[in-house]
Amino acid sequence: LKVPLRWIWSEQRARTLEELSRDMDASLQMPGFQMAIAPPIRTRIDMLTTGVRTPVGIKVFGSHLNEIERLSIALEGMLRSVSGTRSTFAERQTGREYIDVVPNREAIARYGLSVRDVHDVLEAAVGGMQVSTVIAGRSRFSVNMRYASDFRADPEALRRILIPVSASEAVGEVDLGGTGAGASPQAGSMQGSGSPSRGTAGAMGGMSKGGASRSGPQMGSSGAASATPGMGGASAFSPDPSDRWRQTGATVPLGAIADVRVVTGPPMIKDENGVLVGYVFADIDASQRDLGGWVNNAKQLVKRELSLPAGYRVEWTGQYEFMAEMQARMSWVVPLTLLLVIFLLRRAMRGWAQTALVLTSLPFALTGSVWLLYAQNFNVSTAVWVGLIAVIGTASETAILMVEFLDQAVSRSVHANTSVDLNDVNEAIVEGASARVRPLVMSVASTVLGLLPLLWEAGPGADVSARIAAPVVGGLVSCLILTLVVLPAAYTIWRRREVRRGGHEEPAQSEHIPMAL
Repeated sequence: LKVPLRWIWSEQRARTLEELSRDMDASLQMPGFQMAIAPPIRTRIDMLTTGVRTPVGIKVFGSHLNEIERLSIALEGMLRSVSGTRSTFAERQTGREYIDVVPNREAIARYGLSVRDVHDVLEAAVGGMQVSTVIAGRSRFSVNMRYASDFRADPEALRRILIPVSASEAVGEVDLGGTGAGASPQAGSMQGSGSPSRGTAGAMGGMSKGGASRSGPQMGSSGAASATPGMGGASAFSPDPSDRWRQTGATVPLGAIADVRVVTGPPMIKDENGVLVGYVFADIDASQRDLGGWVNNAKQLVKRELSLPAGYRVEWTGQYEFMAEMQARMSWVVPLTLLLVIFLLRRAMRGWAQTALVLTSLPFALTGSVWLLYAQNFNVSTAVWVGLIAVIGTASETAILMVEFLDQAVSRSVHANTSVDLNDVNEAIVEGASARVRPLVMSVASTVLGLLPLLWEAGPGADVSARIAAPVVGGLVSCLILTLVVLPAAYTIWRRREVRRGGHEEPAQSEHIPMAL
């Protein structure tokens, strides 16, 4: 029997989304990591609409990043103690390392420079400067030039960046240790030779051969430079090709006129409406807690244990923000729906007694809706509210059928008998109620059977459709049972009271009599 029974009771079943999330959370726990388990499309939509990727987010607004970080870390620890919390994480507002170049204005003024001059050189050396444009057909490509990575990779290399100054001689010499060392070593070596003409030629870097040949004999006669066979003869009089790239004039290293230091700062600065903000992300286990209940408990905990300085505030966002907007909207949509139902019932039934009897079906329907929601473990959401509003109209329609046909049965009894007593009322009500059992059952069954597949669906969008259908299915089942049992009894009590008072008038007929199946 094992094989045939597998078709009735399978040995294996697919895990639900809540079970899969719980197992992933238990298996992927690692020190220093916090997880938020949610479908990727939902997280992207939440990120675009609310700015957070988790069901609940807390925004901490203030004027100082250090204080915002302190409050965020405190919230991170508090929220972990709330029942149903899967993980919490507060964004760190500091901890990123930056290199700051702080100009020394006194030293800059001593060399006849301005802060703008230093910034321009630093921008070109580190960030790059556009020197030309390459044209290739319809395309244009800019050519940028900056220091090689070895000459700007660390604070010490930045301190050796050469800043040109308006002086006739070099004011400093820095050992850059390689090609592209600048003009200072060249100028210093030229000064050491005692020949101003040779120093000028080196500083100009790239003069004509005539200038070089004229200076050659002078330096050769003084003994400062002589051509030897081993040196190659003409190399002493040829200009260095790299001289054309050397800076002309005097230079000063950046470290002599600015303070280059490593500081810590925020990895990203966020603000909303001109106010600095930090985010705290909270992931909730939906199988244990509903979103609204978790937020209410968290608010009470934060209000009790967290003290906010002046000028700082906390704002709750995420999916809770949508739920709060929905609750504010439903606070007037639901009463307005009830008023419209009462107004339409009064116009259709032409009597307040019949209208009150029809309205008694609403608590019956809502009772079944709550039972089925509890059995399905569904929390209150926007989809659930939509289903509850739908069941109000459907339950009213079912009750109208019963009350209308009871009125018709009593009306026929009044026409058939000159005097109506309690027995006539009882017989008329039994006749009308028993004749309407099959139409009511078929009307409710057609709606329930059409919505049942939505409760079993597990594809995309099933979580929303199931929460809309569950209140309607549960409400109609309970409404049918209680309408067939309670509503005729309540109608009998009302009609008996009318007969005892001597009111034998014919029941008022509605303008439109519902058609039975």
